[in-house]
Amino acid sequence: RVAGGMAPVMIVHGGNDSEVPPPQALRYRDALVRAGIETRFLEVPDAFRAVEDWWPHQWFYKDQVVDWLSERLELHEPAHTPYRDERLTKDIAYGAYEAADGGVEELLLDAWVPPGEGPFPAVVLAHGGGWEAGDRVTYLTPIFEPLARAEFAWFSIDYRLTPEHRHPDQLDDLRRSIRWVRHHAAEFRVDPDRIAVLGESASGQMVAHLVNEACDGRPDAPDPVDRESCEVAAAVSFYGVYDFLPMVKDASPRSLLVRLFDHRGFDDEGRRLLRRYSPLYHARGDGPPLLMLNGTNEFLWEQGVAYAQALKDVGADVELYRLDGAGHGMESWEGRPEWKGYKEKLVSWLERKLSPATTLTEPGATP
Repeated sequence: RVAGGMAPVMIVHGGNDSEVPPPQALRYRDALVRAGIETRFLEVPDAFRAVEDWWPHQWFYKDQVVDWLSERLELHEPAHTPYRDERLTKDIAYGAYEAADGGVEELLLDAWVPPGEGPFPAVVLAHGGGWEAGDRVTYLTPIFEPLARAEFAWFSIDYRLTPEHRHPDQLDDLRRSIRWVRHHAAEFRVDPDRIAVLGESASGQMVAHLVNEACDGRPDAPDPVDRESCEVAAAVSFYGVYDFLPMVKDASPRSLLVRLFDHRGFDDEGRRLLRRYSPLYHARGDGPPLLMLNGTNEFLWEQGVAYAQALKDVGADVELYRLDGAGHGMESWEGRPEWKGYKEKLVSWLERKLSPATTLTEPGATP
């Protein structure tokens, strides 16, 4: 279908795409060139099929795509953001860590705050990606707008990724983000007593792990942010991992034992580590209320059922919302009328759990 007169085309393709092998994309490029179409081909080495799964060292393609589009559309300044500029603030540093080269790297988040005086309830958002991929504008995008329309402030965070960093670092980053939001509550017109945390897939496990433990501030910390509590008033986990044990069969380089914990033996200590970070074995009855959302057509559905039951058994305030026939990932739920109700459920549940009357009750109580 290539024909002369077509608009310029930029092709961005993963070098390790097994569904559409790179030679197929190259044949398309060659056909465009033969037809005299201005064509740019950018192969991203070792990248798989889905762009949202590409790793940070492969993100160089983003600037090249923006530059290519800007030249052809004569754009010199950003012309559009998802919401009005005064409500969306990007690239805010909420923490820092020492990089491998001895330098300092910042941890970043994007913040959206409703108009008005507030104080508003807030939701800290952590993306999924198998603990190794994604960033603050991937995977979670379908819920940005529903939360904004319902007048929740939201803070979408980056956190350190494997294999360069390990799982305890990631949990520290999530804790830090909550402390940071609480410390800056007045600046962002947020109610520090009405903060929720939300994760999906890998970060669903992180959220569930976090709320199973006390998260007090450290009064003697030199950084005032670290003196803040990272307890939350509510938590949401989409299709999280709640039990690592059935997912690990060895200590190969791609094993979760190695990637998350740098443990290179499938032994008793390895199993102890996996159990230590599996929320299923640490259900907390007096923790914040938890909403779990899960499609039934994926391997993590049974884990969701088991974890919800474990929480109920200890008297926790938990609800499991099921999407019949849905697979993994809220992005795959878009455009499917039978599954769209999850957005309304998410908003109504958060409104109930983060209402001033609710947050003044005892933890886990239903007003």
